[in-house]
Amino acid sequence: MERDKFQGFILLAFGLFVATSCNKPDDNGNNNSNTTATNAYLKLKANGVAWEATQKINTWGAQRILLAGKSEGEYPLISANIPYSGSTGTFDITAENSSFFNYQDATGKLYHITASRGHGSITVNNRNTVNGQVLLSGTFEGTAYTIDGKDSVTITDGEFYDDMLE
Repeated sequence: MERDKFQGFILLAFGLFVATSCNKPDDNGNNNSNTTATNAYLKLKANGVAWEATQKINTWGAQRILLAGKSEGEYPLISANIPYSGSTGTFDITAENSSFFNYQDATGKLYHITASRGHGSITVNNRNTVNGQVLLSGTFEGTAYTIDGKDSVTITDGEFYDDMLE
């Protein structure tokens, strides 16, 4: 039952990631000089090895903090979904059953933090609302485990920043 519930969360996170990663402006091949540049980033160290997302970074936060990003190709990728009070502060990833943090390494091995596995937190240092969209920046860290609990990855120096409106 717990495994089915967790797989549902993974599918939800992946669906969210795919849906948001396809949201690119269509300039019909024109070089539009009005395109807004972004300084958005999502990065971390996994067992001491630095990684930074190069595709779709999402740090939306209205009632939940949603982080998503990936590299070129299929992996690595990161996704997280935890409750959010709407203010700055530190939020426990294991706070409720529907919360999760997933990290999939370059080989496709999946590690996660849930209410019953691992530990970690996300800290929101800055919250901005622009045209009704909540943009967040902050840090995160934790230890995530494979579903069988045999392997773990330590996430340190996690940082996120979003300045793009979708």
